[in-house]
Amino acid sequence: MFGQKSSRGIGNTARSAQGFTSSGLQFAHLYEALGIVDEIRRDSDLMRMIEQSDWQTHGSFDRLKPFLPDGSRRQWFHDMVGRIRHNVTFHYEESGRLIERAISDIASRDAGRFCPITRGDTAYIWYFQAGDEVSDNIVRRQIWKIGPDKDLQAETEEILSEIHQDVFLPFVDFAGALLWRFTNR
Repeated sequence: MFGQKSSRGIGNTARSAQGFTSSGLQFAHLYEALGIVDEIRRDSDLMRMIEQSDWQTHGSFDRLKPFLPDGSRRQWFHDMVGRIRHNVTFHYEESGRLIERAISDIASRDAGRFCPITRGDTAYIWYFQAGDEVSDNIVRRQIWKIGPDKDLQAETEEILSEIHQDVFLPFVDFAGALLWRFTNR
């Protein structure tokens, strides 16, 4: 597969790369968006808008409070999501230590393995699997601290589920309800 060129569509490897890129962007934006939720919480005029909202919007807002800067789960949110934003998605970790550790870890486990590279007529078809594996290692092994003795897929799904259920869903419900209600004024 090395140097494979395709003009017909996205191959399986390119699709998997887009999955992480999309998730990383969503995590980074979610991290930023909770800063806006915190600004809303600190503004009495905006809080009056929240008070005028339905019970579900109130509930979603309350479910987000533990993840705001002074919340009980803020450190967890920062460790699981903020570090992805800071080191992988929006900014690359400048010391290179995370990248070096990822390459060393991958090399120690997968000696002699080949990584496909695809290229094509449009940018979204291009894919370099080794780069995706480094990013994946940084997130799952170093940021999320899933050890080599753990079931990587099961642990990843558990973390993703927690982020999705505890933060993402309440956020989209809260933000969507406010947008729906107050942008028509």
